[in-house]
Amino acid sequence: MSEGDVLRRLRELELADVGGALDDSDQTERLLAGLPSVYAAALRIANGFTVHSGMNRVFGVREDRHMDLRSWNEVEGWRFAWGEKADPSFLMFGETAFGDQYALRWTGSSYEDVVYLLDVNLLSVRPVFNSFAHFLDQEIVQNAISPSHPTALACVERFGRVPCNENVVLTPSLLLGGYEDVSNMVKIDSFAAMIYGGDIYTAVVSAPDEVAVVGVEPWVDDIGRPRLRVVFAD
Repeated sequence: MSEGDVLRRLRELELADVGGALDDSDQTERLLAGLPSVYAAALRIANGFTVHSGMNRVFGVREDRHMDLRSWNEVEGWRFAWGEKADPSFLMFGETAFGDQYALRWTGSSYEDVVYLLDVNLLSVRPVFNSFAHFLDQEIVQNAISPSHPTALACVERFGRVPCNENVVLTPSLLLGGYEDVSNMVKIDSFAAMIYGGDIYTAVVSAPDEVAVVGVEPWVDDIGRPRLRVVFAD
């Protein structure tokens, strides 16, 4: 399918959480010029949007930080909690409601026209679509028309629409011995969800082998961000 056909299909969808029209500032134009052309064209159609009851999101250039490409990629927003795992060469341009990140990779002069998925638990990276147009067609249009991911379907059945400022998280995390079941999931602020994920990951990978997890303790850092402390057995 051609890029034009994909963009036409995008226009025909009933997109949700769409931001206001892009401004025509030089800063916005420079940002769009650095993105794959199909992504920039998609944002001119809809400045950030969600499909499948909020389960799949594409960020725009807008005021609300949860759906703003710039705010979501600020180091101090949530990436700091992951340390080196949040590779700065990746631009997170969207996510699933579970927190899996859709990303583009900076090659040194431009963004590669390949879409990667960074796993919510480990931020492990794998290429999933060979172009942004392929991503729009197979991930966005497909999930808008005929979603099929069983866990996403179960989440929508349980929660209804997931607001674009919230993620659905597993409690406890898979890294802390949890198992994937919608009955063990809750909705929390998206930034908090990604910070918690980073706190859990960094604690688990730095812990001695086979040490038991006792629990987690919430705390707030010195600039007001919600954090989690993983408590291990002595």
